[in-house]
Amino acid sequence: MHEEFDSINLKGKLDFKVWKKIFSYIAQYKKLIVFGVISIIATALLETLIIEYLSQAGIQRFVSSGAAFDQNAFILFVLGMAGLIVAEAIAVKIFITCCARLDLHMYENLARAEFKHLQGLSYSFFDKYSVGWLIARVTSDTGRLGEIISWGLNDIIWALFKLSFI
Repeated sequence: MHEEFDSINLKGKLDFKVWKKIFSYIAQYKKLIVFGVISIIATALLETLIIEYLSQAGIQRFVSSGAAFDQNAFILFVLGMAGLIVAEAIAVKIFITCCARLDLHMYENLARAEFKHLQGLSYSFFDKYSVGWLIARVTSDTGRLGEIISWGLNDIIWALFKLSFI
């Protein structure tokens, strides 16, 4: 009954107008996006700093150097690492919160627009497609788009900055 909507045509041309329209639904959340991007960059920087550089420096300084153990320097190093780990945890919490809120807002805006569009369709459309199937499809598709926009962009931005900091 709904085969034409269920098949995916990957041979078609990528339509940037559609993506521009989708991104217009989150344009009003610029502050949330900016906070999210800044926290993603901070997370990537702190991860690289902690894992790559400071861990290596600590191992080299306190384990493999063969020098006399300096307890005060070690305590300062551990406290510094702990502070950076707390800062990274805060940055992670901020970007997860921003992405989750963006996902929710995206879902809400798209669903509202889709249901408004469905209400404007002719009765003959609903004779061909059952209302239950349409609602399930709208709910499913808006959820997927919200995840792609919020979490997909998060992953791309994080990966790009993580690679640039290494």
